[in-house]
Amino acid sequence: MAFAANTSRHLMTPRAISLAVVTFVIVVVIYNYSGGGIDLVKMAKLTEGKTTVSYLQVEIKQTLHSPPTITATITNDHPTDTLTILRWDTPLDPQALALGIFQVTDTATGQPVHSVNLMINRLLPASEDDLIELAPGSEQTAEFILKPPYIDLQAGRHYKIRVKGEWKAIWGIKKDDIAQKALEELGGHEDAITGSYESDSIALEVA
Repeated sequence: MAFAANTSRHLMTPRAISLAVVTFVIVVVIYNYSGGGIDLVKMAKLTEGKTTVSYLQVEIKQTLHSPPTITATITNDHPTDTLTILRWDTPLDPQALALGIFQVTDTATGQPVHSVNLMINRLLPASEDDLIELAPGSEQTAEFILKPPYIDLQAGRHYKIRVKGEWKAIWGIKKDDIAQKALEELGGHEDAITGSYESDSIALEVA
């Protein structure tokens, strides 16, 4: 009986087992984050980037039927922070129609409409004109006429259109505070944030 009683004191209770498992998991996580696994600084930057990108809202609307014209708007919904974006490959890029970011679908057939999708070589560093500074709550718009050779639409047909692409670089500061090195490295710079954007699809009519 004494032997049995002594053994029971060394058996692990369910609570002790759970605590041991949780401790083991924590140790493994800390090891991975601080050692050969995920860099904590990079992880924090990634989280910050996802949060910052979520404050940039991209919207489009049709403003004319003939010729079919789309107005794109980017809004900074952050309550306190100014955001500066590199306009390359965004709806504010003057070359946007040639970049394939406007995606058009024929409503009747469900098929995508062919559009130009070019790879444009850019000169570095980015110029001041390529930086769009958005104060909290402010917005910037650009207008595009959907016409050949960029997008070939047929009168009388109905389409859906959206804009989709990648932010090449975003900074959570005013553009005057962006370092020259950041303009040379863009999305590769430690202070820059990258991510994706996508507007809602809207109906597009061609008269």
